[in-house]
Amino acid sequence: MPFSSTLASASSESHIFFALAAFLVSFSLLKRTAALLDGNLYAADLSLTFGYTAAHVNAAASTSAGLLAASALFSEVSTVAFGFLASAIVSLAVQSLGPSGKPLLSLNQIPIVNAIVHAVETGFLTAAILGNNPEYAELAVTLAGLRYLLALGSLVLAAVSTVQFLFSWIKTIGRDGRQQIPKVKKQ
Repeated sequence: MPFSSTLASASSESHIFFALAAFLVSFSLLKRTAALLDGNLYAADLSLTFGYTAAHVNAAASTSAGLLAASALFSEVSTVAFGFLASAIVSLAVQSLGPSGKPLLSLNQIPIVNAIVHAVETGFLTAAILGNNPEYAELAVTLAGLRYLLALGSLVLAAVSTVQFLFSWIKTIGRDGRQQIPKVKKQ
């Protein structure tokens, strides 16, 4: 649980804004770089694909190495930033539950694990395309299946966490739009 606590303490507003900026910049660069890649690449970009085959990877071996490396780099930054954002949402939702949500704090690791698996998969995929290596392609395909399950779990978790966080945030805002501060009784 120490890693969960570290993730929870790192989910401050400034860190979330930095991660959001990194995600938006890297994802927009990823989309622009992917538009220049060969048309027979397995997807329009290297971050949103669920399911491809080793044949698709080997068919893309003629792709320019520089563009592919740039696309892989932007994909890595985008994936890590998005994983942190999802983890921060889960951490904020668990913190909004108060002390009763403490056992659920370990759930904030699921998006980070998803980001790590995605980063390793992107590395294998890039190595498979650059080296025309079918073994790396098969490893990337295997990790894609695991990432698919983790991504679905992360998305469901982020959706539930967002609803919980917004519900608790709306409850703390008064009808006049000001935040309600609990009054301390003098003794």
